[in-house]
Amino acid sequence: MTTEIQQPHAPVQLVERPVIAPRHVELLRKSAIPVPLAELAGVMSLCGAETWDLGFGEKTGPALAFPYRDPKTGAKLVGFLRLRLDHPNGTGRYRQTPGSRNHLYIPFAEPEALRDPSRPIILTEGERKALALTAWCERQGRPDVVIGIGGVWSWRRAIKGDLPDGSVGKIGSKPIEDLDLIVWTGRQVVIVFDSDVQQNVDVQRAERGLARELASRGAAVFSTRIPPGPHGVKVGADDLLAERDDTAMTEVLAAAQQAEPPEILIGPDIPAWWTKRNRPYWRPAASTHVAGCWWRCRTSGADGITGSPCLPECRPCFRSTRHDCANSRPNRLGGQSSRRTRISRPCHPSGSPRP
Repeated sequence: MTTEIQQPHAPVQLVERPVIAPRHVELLRKSAIPVPLAELAGVMSLCGAETWDLGFGEKTGPALAFPYRDPKTGAKLVGFLRLRLDHPNGTGRYRQTPGSRNHLYIPFAEPEALRDPSRPIILTEGERKALALTAWCERQGRPDVVIGIGGVWSWRRAIKGDLPDGSVGKIGSKPIEDLDLIVWTGRQVVIVFDSDVQQNVDVQRAERGLARELASRGAAVFSTRIPPGPHGVKVGADDLLAERDDTAMTEVLAAAQQAEPPEILIGPDIPAWWTKRNRPYWRPAASTHVAGCWWRCRTSGADGITGSPCLPECRPCFRSTRHDCANSRPNRLGGQSSRRTRISRPCHPSGSPRP
Protein backbone atom coordinates (compact mmCIF):
# COMPACT_ATOMS: atom_id res chain seq x y z
CA MET A 1 0.00 0.00 0.00
CA THR A 2 1.46 3.27 -1.12
CA THR A 3 0.82 6.34 0.95
CA GLU A 4 0.81 9.61 -0.93
CA ILE A 5 2.46 12.36 1.00
CA GLN A 6 0.76 15.72 0.40
CA GLN A 7 3.00 18.70 0.13
CA PRO A 8 2.03 21.57 2.39
CA HIS A 9 0.35 24.55 0.74
CA ALA A 10 2.34 27.67 0.20
CA PRO A 11 1.52 30.34 2.76
CA VAL A 12 -1.30 32.66 1.68
CA GLN A 13 -0.09 36.15 0.91
CA LEU A 14 -2.46 38.54 2.68
CA VAL A 15 -2.78 41.86 0.90
CA GLU A 16 -3.18 44.61 3.44
CA ARG A 17 -5.56 47.23 2.16
CA PRO A 18 -5.41 50.84 3.40
CA VAL A 19 -7.68 51.87 6.24
CA ILE A 20 -9.03 54.71 4.10
CA ALA A 21 -9.63 53.90 0.43
CA PRO A 22 -8.28 56.23 -2.28
CA ARG A 23 -11.77 57.44 -3.19
CA HIS A 24 -12.30 58.52 0.41
CA VAL A 25 -8.84 60.09 0.62
CA GLU A 26 -9.93 62.41 -2.19
CA LEU A 27 -13.15 63.17 -0.31
CA LEU A 28 -11.20 64.08 2.82
CA ARG A 29 -8.86 66.25 0.80
CA LYS A 30 -11.83 68.22 -0.58
CA SER A 31 -12.95 68.77 3.03
CA ALA A 32 -9.53 70.05 4.18
CA ILE A 33 -9.03 67.02 6.44
CA PRO A 34 -5.48 65.57 6.67
CA VAL A 35 -5.54 61.81 6.22
CA PRO A 36 -3.31 61.13 9.30
CA LEU A 37 -5.77 63.12 11.42
CA ALA A 38 -8.70 61.13 10.05
CA GLU A 39 -6.92 57.83 10.72
CA LEU A 40 -6.13 58.96 14.24
CA ALA A 41 -9.84 59.66 14.73
CA GLY A 42 -10.62 56.10 13.61
CA VAL A 43 -12.17 57.01 10.25
CA MET A 44 -12.13 54.02 7.92
CA SER A 45 -13.52 52.75 4.64
CA LEU A 46 -16.00 49.88 4.67
CA CYS A 47 -17.14 47.67 1.81
CA GLY A 48 -20.74 46.64 1.29
CA ALA A 49 -20.28 43.28 3.06
CA GLU A 50 -18.84 45.00 6.12
CA THR A 51 -21.70 47.49 6.40
CA TRP A 52 -24.16 44.62 6.07
CA ASP A 53 -22.39 42.66 8.82
CA LEU A 54 -22.68 45.72 11.06
CA GLY A 55 -26.46 45.66 10.70
CA PHE A 56 -27.00 48.47 8.20
CA GLY A 57 -28.73 46.31 5.62
CA GLU A 58 -27.64 44.76 2.34
CA LYS A 59 -28.52 47.85 0.28
CA THR A 60 -26.25 50.18 2.24
CA GLY A 61 -23.18 49.46 0.14
CA PRO A 62 -19.65 50.82 0.67
CA ALA A 63 -19.27 53.79 2.97
CA LEU A 64 -16.91 55.93 5.00
CA ALA A 65 -17.31 55.17 8.71
CA PHE A 66 -16.95 57.61 11.60
CA PRO A 67 -16.67 55.97 15.04
CA TYR A 68 -17.74 58.02 18.05
CA ARG A 69 -16.15 58.35 21.49
CA ASP A 70 -17.79 58.32 24.89
CA PRO A 71 -17.62 61.87 26.35
CA LYS A 72 -17.47 60.42 29.86
CA THR A 73 -14.51 58.08 29.40
CA GLY A 74 -12.96 59.05 26.07
CA ALA A 75 -13.10 55.42 24.90
CA LYS A 76 -14.62 54.28 21.64
CA LEU A 77 -18.40 54.20 21.84
CA VAL A 78 -19.45 50.57 21.45
CA GLY A 79 -22.52 49.86 19.34
CA PHE A 80 -22.65 53.21 17.55
CA LEU A 81 -21.30 54.18 14.15
CA ARG A 82 -22.11 56.80 11.53
CA LEU A 83 -21.69 56.12 7.83
CA ARG A 84 -21.42 58.33 4.80
CA LEU A 85 -22.68 56.21 1.92
CA ASP A 86 -20.83 56.16 -1.37
CA HIS A 87 -24.11 55.59 -3.22
CA PRO A 88 -27.21 57.04 -1.50
CA ASN A 89 -30.31 54.96 -2.11
CA GLY A 90 -32.92 57.71 -1.89
CA THR A 91 -33.23 58.17 1.87
CA GLY A 92 -30.19 60.34 2.52
CA ARG A 93 -26.45 59.93 2.40
CA TYR A 94 -25.78 59.40 6.11
CA ARG A 95 -26.74 56.47 8.33
CA GLN A 96 -26.20 55.58 11.95
CA THR A 97 -26.48 52.26 13.74
CA PRO A 98 -30.15 51.17 13.50
CA GLY A 99 -32.09 51.68 16.72
CA SER A 100 -29.39 53.86 18.31
CA ARG A 101 -29.77 57.28 19.90
CA ASN A 102 -28.04 60.47 18.82
CA HIS A 103 -24.63 61.30 20.25
CA LEU A 104 -22.14 64.14 20.10
CA TYR A 105 -19.15 63.66 17.81
CA ILE A 106 -16.04 64.55 19.86
CA PRO A 107 -13.11 63.11 17.90
CA PHE A 108 -10.19 64.08 20.12
CA ALA A 109 -11.14 66.02 23.25
CA GLU A 110 -10.40 64.26 26.51
CA PRO A 111 -12.99 64.19 29.33
CA GLU A 112 -10.84 66.70 31.27
CA ALA A 113 -11.25 69.24 28.44
CA LEU A 114 -15.02 68.81 28.52
CA ARG A 115 -15.00 69.62 32.23
CA ASP A 116 -12.79 72.69 31.79
CA PRO A 117 -15.04 75.73 31.06
CA SER A 118 -12.02 77.89 30.19
CA ARG A 119 -11.71 76.06 26.84
CA PRO A 120 -14.15 77.41 24.22
CA ILE A 121 -16.31 75.02 22.22
CA ILE A 122 -17.04 75.17 18.50
CA LEU A 123 -20.27 73.36 17.60
CA THR A 124 -20.81 72.41 13.98
CA GLU A 125 -22.94 70.07 11.89
CA GLY A 126 -21.38 66.85 10.65
CA GLU A 127 -18.30 64.76 11.27
CA ARG A 128 -16.25 66.05 8.33
CA LYS A 129 -16.74 69.67 9.37
CA ALA A 130 -15.72 68.77 12.93
CA LEU A 131 -12.51 67.15 11.69
CA ALA A 132 -11.75 70.06 9.36
CA LEU A 133 -12.20 72.55 12.20
CA THR A 134 -10.06 70.38 14.49
CA ALA A 135 -7.23 70.48 11.96
CA TRP A 136 -7.68 74.25 11.63
CA CYS A 137 -7.50 74.70 15.42
CA GLU A 138 -4.26 72.70 15.50
CA ARG A 139 -2.73 74.84 12.76
CA GLN A 140 -3.77 78.02 14.53
CA GLY A 141 -2.73 76.80 17.98
CA ARG A 142 -6.22 77.37 19.39
CA PRO A 143 -7.42 75.52 22.51
CA ASP A 144 -11.00 75.19 21.24
CA VAL A 145 -12.85 71.91 21.66
CA VAL A 146 -14.61 71.00 18.41
CA ILE A 147 -17.87 69.08 18.69
CA GLY A 148 -20.00 67.85 15.81
CA ILE A 149 -23.65 66.85 15.69
CA GLY A 150 -25.00 64.51 13.03
CA GLY A 151 -27.67 67.00 11.96
CA VAL A 152 -28.98 70.37 13.07
CA TRP A 153 -31.58 68.62 15.28
CA SER A 154 -29.32 65.77 16.43
CA TRP A 155 -28.77 67.46 19.80
CA ARG A 156 -32.25 66.14 20.67
CA ARG A 157 -33.65 62.63 20.78
CA ALA A 158 -37.13 61.25 20.42
CA ILE A 159 -39.41 60.38 23.33
CA LYS A 160 -41.63 57.42 22.55
CA GLY A 161 -44.98 56.67 24.12
CA ASP A 162 -48.53 55.56 23.45
CA LEU A 163 -50.27 57.27 20.53
CA PRO A 164 -54.04 57.86 20.35
CA ASP A 165 -54.46 54.89 18.01
CA GLY A 166 -52.90 52.56 20.59
CA SER A 167 -49.56 52.17 18.85
CA VAL A 168 -46.18 53.28 20.18
CA GLY A 169 -44.49 56.20 18.49
CA LYS A 170 -42.84 59.54 18.94
CA ILE A 171 -44.68 61.85 21.33
CA GLY A 172 -41.97 64.47 21.78
CA SER A 173 -38.26 65.04 22.09
CA LYS A 174 -35.67 66.13 24.63
CA PRO A 175 -31.96 67.03 24.69
CA ILE A 176 -29.58 64.09 24.43
CA GLU A 177 -27.79 62.83 27.53
CA ASP A 178 -24.33 63.65 26.14
CA LEU A 179 -24.98 67.33 26.86
CA ASP A 180 -25.10 66.53 30.58
CA LEU A 181 -21.51 65.27 30.48
CA ILE A 182 -20.08 68.67 29.52
CA VAL A 183 -19.60 71.62 31.86
CA TRP A 184 -21.36 74.53 30.15
CA THR A 185 -21.45 77.10 32.94
CA GLY A 186 -19.17 80.01 32.09
CA ARG A 187 -18.02 78.45 28.81
CA GLN A 188 -17.96 80.27 25.47
CA VAL A 189 -19.70 78.37 22.68
CA VAL A 190 -19.80 79.30 18.99
CA ILE A 191 -22.36 77.61 16.72
CA VAL A 192 -21.09 77.25 13.13
CA PHE A 193 -23.78 75.90 10.82
CA ASP A 194 -23.73 75.85 7.02
CA SER A 195 -24.42 78.99 5.01
CA ASP A 196 -28.02 77.91 4.31
CA VAL A 197 -28.94 78.87 7.88
CA GLN A 198 -29.61 82.32 6.41
CA GLN A 199 -32.44 80.98 4.22
CA ASN A 200 -33.55 77.68 5.76
CA VAL A 201 -36.18 78.34 8.42
CA ASP A 202 -35.86 74.88 9.95
CA VAL A 203 -32.10 75.31 10.40
CA GLN A 204 -32.74 78.69 12.00
CA ARG A 205 -35.18 77.09 14.45
CA ALA A 206 -32.63 74.40 15.28
CA GLU A 207 -29.92 77.00 15.86
CA ARG A 208 -32.16 79.09 18.13
CA GLY A 209 -33.27 76.01 20.04
CA LEU A 210 -29.70 74.85 20.56
CA ALA A 211 -28.62 78.33 21.64
CA ARG A 212 -31.51 78.52 24.09
CA GLU A 213 -30.70 75.09 25.53
CA LEU A 214 -27.01 75.83 26.06
CA ALA A 215 -27.74 79.29 27.46
CA SER A 216 -30.07 77.70 30.00
CA ARG A 217 -27.10 75.59 31.11
CA GLY A 218 -25.00 78.68 31.74
CA ALA A 219 -23.00 78.96 28.50
CA ALA A 220 -22.27 82.19 26.65
CA VAL A 221 -23.57 81.22 23.21
CA PHE A 222 -22.53 82.90 19.98
CA SER A 223 -23.44 82.17 16.38
CA THR A 224 -21.75 83.10 13.14
CA ARG A 225 -22.52 83.04 9.44
CA ILE A 226 -20.50 81.43 6.66
CA PRO A 227 -20.82 83.35 3.39
CA PRO A 228 -22.54 81.33 0.64
CA GLY A 229 -20.80 80.33 -2.55
CA PRO A 230 -21.45 81.62 -6.07
CA HIS A 231 -25.15 81.76 -6.96
CA GLY A 232 -26.07 80.99 -3.35
CA VAL A 233 -24.44 77.55 -3.23
CA LYS A 234 -24.40 76.10 0.29
CA VAL A 235 -20.98 76.26 1.93
CA GLY A 236 -19.91 74.49 5.13
CA ALA A 237 -16.93 75.01 7.37
CA ASP A 238 -14.97 72.30 5.54
CA ASP A 239 -15.78 73.81 2.15
CA LEU A 240 -14.63 77.23 3.34
CA LEU A 241 -11.31 75.84 4.58
CA ALA A 242 -10.74 73.83 1.40
CA GLU A 243 -11.69 76.51 -1.12
CA ARG A 244 -10.18 79.50 0.66
CA ASP A 245 -7.70 79.55 3.52
CA ASP A 246 -7.38 79.59 7.30
CA THR A 247 -7.79 83.36 7.39
CA ALA A 248 -11.33 83.07 6.05
CA MET A 249 -12.36 80.86 8.96
CA THR A 250 -10.65 83.20 11.41
CA GLU A 251 -12.72 86.07 10.03
CA VAL A 252 -15.94 84.05 10.24
CA LEU A 253 -15.38 83.21 13.91
CA ALA A 254 -14.30 86.76 14.69
CA ALA A 255 -17.66 87.99 13.35
CA ALA A 256 -19.65 85.74 15.72
CA GLN A 257 -22.42 87.54 17.58
CA GLN A 258 -24.12 86.56 20.79
CA ALA A 259 -27.16 84.44 20.06
CA GLU A 260 -30.33 86.02 21.38
CA PRO A 261 -33.36 83.87 20.55
CA PRO A 262 -36.42 86.08 20.09
CA GLU A 263 -38.99 86.06 22.85
CA ILE A 264 -42.40 85.34 21.41
CA LEU A 265 -45.35 86.51 23.48
CA ILE A 266 -48.54 84.51 23.14
CA GLY A 267 -51.66 84.18 25.20
CA PRO A 268 -51.86 81.81 28.16
CA ASP A 269 -54.82 79.93 26.67
CA ILE A 270 -53.43 78.15 23.64
CA PRO A 271 -55.97 76.33 21.46
CA ALA A 272 -55.39 72.65 20.81
CA TRP A 273 -54.50 73.32 17.15
CA TRP A 274 -51.62 75.61 18.17
CA THR A 275 -49.17 72.79 18.66
CA LYS A 276 -46.46 71.06 16.72
CA ARG A 277 -45.48 67.51 17.53
CA ASN A 278 -47.66 67.57 20.65
CA ARG A 279 -46.00 70.59 22.23
CA PRO A 280 -46.48 74.36 21.95
CA TYR A 281 -44.96 75.72 18.78
CA TRP A 282 -43.48 78.60 20.76
CA ARG A 283 -42.57 78.73 24.44
CA PRO A 284 -45.45 80.46 26.29
CA ALA A 285 -44.71 83.68 28.12
CA ALA A 286 -46.74 85.33 30.85
CA SER A 287 -49.15 87.75 29.16
CA THR A 288 -52.85 88.51 28.95
CA HIS A 289 -54.95 88.61 25.82
CA VAL A 290 -57.51 91.40 25.56
CA ALA A 291 -60.56 90.52 23.51
CA GLY A 292 -60.85 92.55 20.33
CA CYS A 293 -57.23 93.73 20.23
CA TRP A 294 -54.59 92.91 17.67
CA TRP A 295 -52.30 90.06 18.57
CA ARG A 296 -49.10 88.95 16.91
CA CYS A 297 -49.47 85.20 16.69
CA ARG A 298 -48.50 82.44 14.25
CA THR A 299 -50.77 83.60 11.44
CA SER A 300 -50.46 85.24 8.16
CA GLY A 301 -52.97 87.62 6.94
CA ALA A 302 -56.18 89.47 7.02
CA ASP A 303 -57.45 87.43 4.10
CA GLY A 304 -57.69 84.38 6.38
CA ILE A 305 -56.10 82.18 3.72
CA THR A 306 -52.37 82.07 4.30
CA GLY A 307 -50.80 80.53 7.39
CA SER A 308 -52.62 79.26 10.47
CA PRO A 309 -55.65 80.91 12.09
CA CYS A 310 -55.16 83.46 14.82
CA LEU A 311 -56.46 83.21 18.35
CA PRO A 312 -60.27 83.03 18.28
CA GLU A 313 -60.63 86.48 19.85
CA CYS A 314 -58.51 88.02 17.08
CA ARG A 315 -60.08 86.24 14.15
CA PRO A 316 -62.80 88.84 13.45
CA CYS A 317 -60.15 91.57 13.42
CA PHE A 318 -57.97 89.72 10.95
CA ARG A 319 -60.89 89.08 8.63
CA SER A 320 -62.26 92.62 8.69
CA THR A 321 -59.40 95.08 8.99
CA ARG A 322 -55.80 95.23 7.89
CA HIS A 323 -53.25 95.43 10.69
CA ASP A 324 -51.21 98.60 10.19
CA CYS A 325 -49.67 99.28 13.60
CA ALA A 326 -45.96 99.70 14.26
CA ASN A 327 -45.62 96.05 15.32
CA SER A 328 -46.55 94.74 11.89
CA ARG A 329 -45.43 94.93 8.29
CA PRO A 330 -47.41 93.75 5.25
CA ASN A 331 -46.52 90.45 3.69
CA ARG A 332 -46.50 89.76 -0.02
CA LEU A 333 -50.21 88.85 0.03
CA GLY A 334 -51.21 92.08 1.74
CA GLY A 335 -51.86 90.61 5.17
CA GLN A 336 -49.95 90.65 8.43
CA SER A 337 -46.36 89.45 8.23
CA SER A 338 -45.73 85.98 9.69
CA ARG A 339 -42.20 86.84 10.88
CA ARG A 340 -41.57 85.64 14.44
CA THR A 341 -40.40 88.93 15.92
CA ARG A 342 -40.69 90.15 19.45
CA ILE A 343 -43.55 92.41 20.51
CA SER A 344 -44.02 94.05 23.86
CA ARG A 345 -47.78 94.56 23.98
CA PRO A 346 -50.89 94.09 21.85
CA CYS A 347 -52.44 96.91 19.84
CA HIS A 348 -55.87 98.40 19.26
CA PRO A 349 -57.51 97.81 15.86
CA SER A 350 -56.85 101.48 15.18
CA GLY A 351 -53.14 100.73 15.04
CA SER A 352 -52.01 102.57 18.11
CA PRO A 353 -50.12 100.62 20.81
CA ARG A 354 -52.24 99.57 23.74
CA PRO A 355 -51.13 101.33 26.96
